[in-house]
Amino acid sequence: SSLLERYAQIRKSEAFNDPEKSDERGRCTRPAKEATIRKEFAYLQRAWKWAADREHCPRKPAALLFPRLIVEEPEPRCLAEEELAALLDACGPETCLLRQMVEFLFLTGLRRSELFSLRWEQVNFYDSCIDFVTQKMGRAMSKRRDSLALSPRAVRLLQLRLE
Repeated sequence: SSLLERYAQIRKSEAFNDPEKSDERGRCTRPAKEATIRKEFAYLQRAWKWAADREHCPRKPAALLFPRLIVEEPEPRCLAEEELAALLDACGPETCLLRQMVEFLFLTGLRRSELFSLRWEQVNFYDSCIDFVTQKMGRAMSKRRDSLALSPRAVRLLQLRLE
């Protein structure tokens, strides 16, 4: 109903050609009747469908009003050595827990949630690896064992936390 009211207010006086029923800018000053508005909307819908069938315009008129924005995502990249050094320096001294966590995440590629759910029983210092048991949800729950090899620096960071 509000759309019908708004359409009635913006109709042009050209449909009437009556200067008494329009203002100085040519807009109609008397509201159109609801039946007239419905009829005009039906004409517009048929005209739009005809044009869309012949590919003169998109099927959805809103596509003209709100075009889709195409946003190009930047390519993912790793931090350069200088950037990593600056990040680690900003985290604090080498004994700082935050710095050790950030460096460990960078060295292993773990997600934060994986790091925070890590238990000491999963760390194998002898083979320099972390053993994971992942559960896959689906039709049938299945468990999968994975192992993540650790660099000597990552092992050292874990040993510092253990001490």
